[in-house]
Amino acid sequence: MIVRAWGTANGYKVVLRNIGGDQWAFDVPALPDGDYIVMDLAAEDDTGDVGYLATVMFITNGWRGLCRGDSRQT
Repeated sequence: MIVRAWGTANGYKVVLRNIGGDQWAFDVPALPDGDYIVMDLAAEDDTGDVGYLATVMFITNGWRGLCRGDSRQT
């Protein structure tokens, strides 16, 4: 079970917060519509193992969105 997650968004530090079950939320700096966000994410499970999620890129569009990722131990 993931107990902590963190990363960067366009060079800014982000800390993810658990909002229930396997869902995590985070805030990123505001960007004009059409700009993209590049993220690097890492997570730690309850045994201390740390995993890295490949870079995520998505376009901002002024609407609230949901980003879902998969974390697999390597």
